[in-house]
Amino acid sequence: MNKYVLYISYQGTDYYGFQEQDGYETVMGVVKLIVKRIIPDASSFKGSGRTDKGVHANSQVVQFITCKELNLYKIKYAINNLLPKNLKLNAMKPVELTFDVIRSAISRTYNYLFTERGNTPIYLRDFVAEVNLNIDFNIFESLKNIIMGRHDFTVLRNTGSWSVSL
Repeated sequence: MNKYVLYISYQGTDYYGFQEQDGYETVMGVVKLIVKRIIPDASSFKGSGRTDKGVHANSQVVQFITCKELNLYKIKYAINNLLPKNLKLNAMKPVELTFDVIRSAISRTYNYLFTERGNTPIYLRDFVAEVNLNIDFNIFESLKNIIMGRHDFTVLRNTGSWSVSL
């Protein structure tokens, strides 16, 4: 058996989140379908996290196993040729069978973009949240040191989780 990870970028506007859901098109559903077309024995797909409907990602990580030893260059090329234009395989690499895409994560980064309603350039509308009020940028400036940087989110873990939060 061989385990591989895929580093996927996507524009999530047309998807109902990352995780598979019956009756809805999701990022994982599309990725899994394409990978299985190229590597029919691929199985045990698992994603590094979840996203909501319409969320975008620069590097969502997916793991799977296969009996085959893969030519990464050819497989990456084949997958990208079949993925829709709003999904892209950035990189692919083999990992140890003990690797777990959730428990092995070193960090996660989230970016939130806001703008005042009516002031968003048309080409950015899928990437920012418009708000219905006048933004007081002085308040954002005073809060940025509190919300930016590395934070300990231990209290937000699942009960019984052994994962470490920095």
